[in-house]
Amino acid sequence: MTVLGGISGSVQQITAAFEKTCLEVEGLHKAIDQVQEAATEVVLKKACADVPKVVYALRLNGDKLLWAGNLPKYGSILRDSLARSLGGDVGDLGWQQATCGSSEGGLGLRTAEEVSLPAFIASRVAAAPAVRSIFGRLEQAGLAPCGVLEASYEARTRSAINALASSFGLDSAEGSAVDAVVEEGTRAAQEWWQQTEAGGPRAVQENAQVGGQSIADGEGDDAERSIRPGPAGIQKKLSALVDSAKASRLAAAFDENDDMVEDSLRLEDLRNKHQEHSWMWDLNPSFGPVLPQEDWLRAVRLRLGCPQLSGDIICAACDERILDRTAYHALCCAKGQSTRGHNRVRDVMHAGFVASDAGAATEVPGLMPSQPDLRPADVLTTAALPNVTTAVDVGITAPHAAGAGDDCVETMRQNKLAKYGPYLEELRIQGIQYAPATFTAYGRRHPCVTQMITQASREAARRKGLRSHAAMQLRWCKAIAVEIWRRAAHMIRACLPAESRQTAYMLDGEYGDAEKAEPEAEFEPEVGKEMWF
Repeated sequence: MTVLGGISGSVQQITAAFEKTCLEVEGLHKAIDQVQEAATEVVLKKACADVPKVVYALRLNGDKLLWAGNLPKYGSILRDSLARSLGGDVGDLGWQQATCGSSEGGLGLRTAEEVSLPAFIASRVAAAPAVRSIFGRLEQAGLAPCGVLEASYEARTRSAINALASSFGLDSAEGSAVDAVVEEGTRAAQEWWQQTEAGGPRAVQENAQVGGQSIADGEGDDAERSIRPGPAGIQKKLSALVDSAKASRLAAAFDENDDMVEDSLRLEDLRNKHQEHSWMWDLNPSFGPVLPQEDWLRAVRLRLGCPQLSGDIICAACDERILDRTAYHALCCAKGQSTRGHNRVRDVMHAGFVASDAGAATEVPGLMPSQPDLRPADVLTTAALPNVTTAVDVGITAPHAAGAGDDCVETMRQNKLAKYGPYLEELRIQGIQYAPATFTAYGRRHPCVTQMITQASREAARRKGLRSHAAMQLRWCKAIAVEIWRRAAHMIRACLPAESRQTAYMLDGEYGDAEKAEPEAEFEPEVGKEMWF
């Protein structure tokens, strides 16, 4: 029986309806495959054909569907669909990561099994005040024994809450966090219902959320971090707790395997709060920089630790080292593309500083009279730090590079300070402070970089009369992330063998010389590059 769009009946009837929805979703995913553009396909699948297609059924009967064992099929559909869009299966560990939220290093493609209990619990908690009111009226009319219906309702809800902790192996702290979300959701739902009965506003204020965060702490990186009084907000917060537990278990699996050091460092990097993930989803070039399809595909596969090759080969860039299947070696090689990528990041930093310091300049010579050939300032600006001219020195390093230490961006920062240490007094005399701005090859910013961007964005907002600096800061961080991931994709491509004449002919119809890698370059300034802020 269908009631308000949901199936009410036996477990067999509920599962039959779910399987019908699975077939419809599978057809939708195959239709989206016709787009023939990986980034657009993945974004459409996430926005239009992900688990929200069944979330209403999960809110009504998530516990029954989970225990009936019918939910894995939905996850198989999503995984097969992602493999088609990304040009090959992502592997078991890659799929586990992909089903985590963006802020945990994934793609947010959650499976029905992982959403079933958060959706069901959220629905029960949000509806509880209204349900209790209905039960009370039934009891007053003599249609139900006193307290029986409410006890049954609460027992089923509590059973689902307990199952959530056991199903995902949540520890005591994570279990307490689940209880805290449920308690806050209960309070917000009760407040909403009281206002409704009193004829007041039909919703409590949306600022009733857990742990408000600044942009540097992750605001804007992942929508899963907010909680609202209704079921959607409770579900998002519960799913975020599940994400964190899943990502922690995945990280532990990497740590236990000596052959997965690079994977462990990659995931740790992606989960850091000084990351930016919007480059994956913002694909309209009218609203900012985007990656070309080939670069986007390589970048996302690198993010998930998916194979870039069918087997190890000799690196075409250095012709000495082995290029592993996941192409981690490329992030420590391809000097020409590394330099070009560095320069593009430098240009993005410069473009942001110019918003509040029109005199900001790149590669300023002669700052050190004793060593005039040294150029410590990729960008020389008054916007980076308060009340001082700053020589901002951009650096990008891979977490698995030789000598990277426990924190590669801090290690690079200290190395840069040591390199220019003998000359810092010459800068100080000129009123210049030297400040390294270091990033990882996966886009993580050193906290000092976040502080620079925040300072410059605030100053630009004051000078330009903007209501807030937040939008500029987000766009700036996204533009940096785009260039860092473009750099990674180009470094991988530079390490691959050149395409043969036959391959080039099949791809574009031209039968000339085999494509050659771009020449290496120590320095390649880019002039007049348009930026979006």
